[in-house]
Amino acid sequence: EEFQKGNVHYPVEKGDCVQCHDPHASSNKDFLSKTGGELCLTCHLEMEELFAGPNVHDPVKSGNCGVCHESHNSELPDLLKAKGNDLCVSCHTPQEPQFQTSHQQYDMEKSECLECHNPHASKEKGLFRKSVHMPVAESMCDSCHEPSEAADKSVDLTSAEPELCYSCHEEEGFQKKHSHSPVRQGQCLTCHQAHASKYNSLLTEDSKTLCLACHQDDAKKFDKKYVHTPVDKGDCIGCHDPHSTDNNYLLAKQDADLCYSCHKEEAQKYSQGTVHARSEERRVGKEC
Repeated sequence: EEFQKGNVHYPVEKGDCVQCHDPHASSNKDFLSKTGGELCLTCHLEMEELFAGPNVHDPVKSGNCGVCHESHNSELPDLLKAKGNDLCVSCHTPQEPQFQTSHQQYDMEKSECLECHNPHASKEKGLFRKSVHMPVAESMCDSCHEPSEAADKSVDLTSAEPELCYSCHEEEGFQKKHSHSPVRQGQCLTCHQAHASKYNSLLTEDSKTLCLACHQDDAKKFDKKYVHTPVDKGDCIGCHDPHSTDNNYLLAKQDADLCYSCHKEEAQKYSQGTVHARSEERRVGKEC
């Protein structure tokens, strides 16, 4: 009964104790069939390639998954032993000079460690997430934040969004005929993380999840027998510009030019011989 509280490890939930424990005898403590990370990777195969990368968190490198995760169950997601930064500071001491130097002397108490860092392994130095904002990667924190030498070591921004974002990203490119609602409202952080992200382009979620969080009515339209490949793959920006464009519906290209950017064979075929006339509204590809 004790093992059925909160979030329960899958083998425990299924009552499959021998998935991890040898029922007769073992050379390992607690009758484990294998030790540490070697045991975990017998099921979590998807993590093996990541763990073989160039930058690996010390507990992972030593195969000591139990530093961060409970074996049977936990009140927290992912079987974690503590919540958020509380888990990180159980090993990492923010007051240490090395820690403060690596964070440019800024007070990290109110920051989320996992916003920037992967807790397991990364191809990036410092265990940074897949996508890292350039000022963060270059240790240029004062590009966006007040200097850390301030008496209160605040992490106040030098200006508010979107003005701060436009100090690097040219505003002109976001002011075309049609603009995405978050862009018009100057809400860059609706879609993007400020520091790092496990998704491309510093997105807060994968493209499909992010788009449908607002465009919920469109999700119902997509529940049909035949679905366009970009839609099926959640590649909304394969056709739409997420920021600003001169084309209707925020399309990345106009009319059939957009279709032909993928359907290249059709483009070549339709450039020869007699071709069906364009409609008056030039809604090529959408009339039929």
